[in-house]
Amino acid sequence: MWVRGGSFKTTDYNDVHNSKEGWTGTTVKDNDKKGWNDRRDFAAVVFNEEIWVMGGTTYAAGAAGRKYHSDVYKSKDGLNWTKVKNNDDKGWSKRDNFLLLVMDSKIWLIGGQHAYNLIYNDVWYMED
Repeated sequence: MWVRGGSFKTTDYNDVHNSKEGWTGTTVKDNDKKGWNDRRDFAAVVFNEEIWVMGGTTYAAGAAGRKYHSDVYKSKDGLNWTKVKNNDDKGWSKRDNFLLLVMDSKIWLIGGQHAYNLIYNDVWYMED
C-alpha cells in the first residue's frame, strides 16, 4: 500500500509512505520540493509496476485561491519521480476531485472539477 501527499489546513504535502500489511509503514520520501510538487485533491494509481500521480490543486493564500494541475508524474520506487506531462501540454485539462482507475491495461481519468463552477464529465485514458 502506498500513501502519498495530501493536505492539512493550508499546508500541502508530497511525502510518500508504504506498508506491506497496512498498519506499520516506512517513509520512502519526506515532504520536500523534489519530484511532484505538494498538492491536494489529486489522484494516484499503480500501473505497470509504477506509481502515477496526476492533477490536483496546490493551496495559494489570499486572492489567488487554488492553483490547478493537469501534470503527471511516475515512480518505480516512490522516491525518484519522472514528469510525464506538464500542466500546459495537450490532453486533459487542469482539475481536482476526479476518479482515476486502472482497467483493460489503461489508466482512466473520469470527471472532476475546476473551481466550484466548472464540473467535468469527460473520460480520458492513457496506455503509456
